[in-house]
Amino acid sequence: MILDEQGELKTIFVVDWEMSRIGIPGMDVGQFAAEIHFCGRFHPDVAKEKSKLVLDAFFKAYASKFTVTEDLVRRALTHFGTHLAVIGPTVGWGEKGISREVALEGVNIVVDGYKAKLDGLRKSPVGALLGAN
Repeated sequence: MILDEQGELKTIFVVDWEMSRIGIPGMDVGQFAAEIHFCGRFHPDVAKEKSKLVLDAFFKAYASKFTVTEDLVRRALTHFGTHLAVIGPTVGWGEKGISREVALEGVNIVVDGYKAKLDGLRKSPVGALLGAN
C-alpha cells in the first residue's frame, strides 16, 4: 500500500498467494474480475458500488500497461463466466437463491461470450478492457 503526501491511499497491491505465479493473462484477468464481482453480488449492501469501481480501475490500468486483444477479452470473459458458474455456488456467501443466480449468470456469460462479436465483448463484464483500444 502506498499513501500520498496527505496520507490518502494512492496505490494498493494485491497478491494472490494461492496462485502466485505468472499465469495466462485471460485466466488471471477473468478470475480476478470474477472474485471482485462476487463481492458485489453476494454483499451488495457494502460492496456493489465499490466492486464496480475496483474493476473499472483495474481494467483501465491493465489496458494502459498491456496489449489488450479481442482474444484476451474473450478468454477473460470465458474464465469470468466459468468462475461464476463453478465457484459461485461453493463460496457459501449467500442464500441458495443468490448462489443459483450467480451460477446461471456465469453460464449465460460463457455462452454469450463464446458467440459474441466485438461489440458484444465491449458490453460484457470485462469489456472495459477494450476501452483504450
